Amino acid sequence: MNELIKKVEAWGEEKGIVDPSNADKQFAKFKEDVIWIEAMLDVEVTNYASYGDYVLCDKTKVKFGDALVTLVILAKQLGMDLEECLSTAYKKIRTARAR
Repeated sequence: MNELIKKVEAWGEEKGIVDPSNADKQFAKFKEDVIWIEAMLDVEVTNYASYGDYVLCDKTKVKFGDALVTLVILAKQLGMDLEECLSTAYKKIRTARAR
């Protein structure tokens, strides 16, 4: 995962989109991807209800990946380490689960 994060960050550098002044645009792109995923899941849940089989569309997998790319770039723009963010969140849920 770290290798992919570094590749995405390098891609963002090449494209010139990791400038912190673009963080609002990057967040808007993330929201767009999430809305697209939500719409696809609605369709897929309908398919599950109709046919009894849950089939995840390749397009949804790509959009899920697109959302991850936008988060990698957004974290870079804000000077955050994505792995550290995930680790912090995991510690929080692990602690909450233990209660």
